[in-house]
Amino acid sequence: MLARSQLITAVLSGFLALLFPDQTLALPKGAQQLGSQDLYQTFKDGKVITCGRILSEWRSGIMVGFDKALFLSRADKIKDLKKKSRTAAEPKLSKLLSQLKKQRSLQRIENPICVEGSPTSTPTPTPTPGGGCVNFDAFGNVTAAGITAFQIPSNLAANINTGTTVWQANCTGCHSANLNRTFVAVKQAFQAEPQMSFALSISDADLAQIIAYLNRNNC
Repeated sequence: MLARSQLITAVLSGFLALLFPDQTLALPKGAQQLGSQDLYQTFKDGKVITCGRILSEWRSGIMVGFDKALFLSRADKIKDLKKKSRTAAEPKLSKLLSQLKKQRSLQRIENPICVEGSPTSTPTPTPTPGGGCVNFDAFGNVTAAGITAFQIPSNLAANINTGTTVWQANCTGCHSANLNRTFVAVKQAFQAEPQMSFALSISDADLAQIIAYLNRNNC
C-alpha cells in the first residue's frame, strides 16, 4: 500500500501530466510531500539549508514540484543525476557531472547540519568507563585488537561516534550500511566499482572512522 506522501506525489504527477500533456514535467524520483513535523529549515553561513526526515533519518535537500511543495533529498537528486549522466553525451554530460560534484559536496556539508539541528536530535551520551569490549574501549575508540580485526592501518585512530558523523556526511541516503566490513574490503570496493569512484576522495583517516561505525556491533 502506498504511503500517504507517495500517494499525494503520484496524484500530483498525474494531474500535471493532464494539464501539460506535451511537456516533460515528471517529478524526480524520490520527491515527496512531508508534514511540518518532518520538514524544517536552518541557516549556515547565511545560507538556508532545507532538511527533511525520511524513514526516521534527517537529510538535506531541496523543494521541487509545481509549487515547490515536494521535498527531494540531495541523495535522491544525486541518484537522478547519475542516472541521466549514464546516457548523456557532451556537452550535456560535462554539465551533469559538474552538478553531480556540487550536489555531493553539499550533501557532505549539509547532512550533519540537518542531523545536529533537527527538532528531535538529542546529545550523544558519553559512554561510561567499564562499558567497552575487545574491539572498542568504553568511549567508542577502536582498540589495538580492533585495529587488527578491522584491518585499519596502525597509524590511524577511529571512533564510533566520529564514524557516525563521517558516515552521515558521505554515505547515508545513497545506500544502507554494510556492517562488519574491513578497511581493506571497503577500499577495494571503492577501486573496483565505477559508481563508487567518487568515494576515492574520502581520506584514509575518514575511512577508518567509517569502518568503526560499520563495526560498532562487532565487539
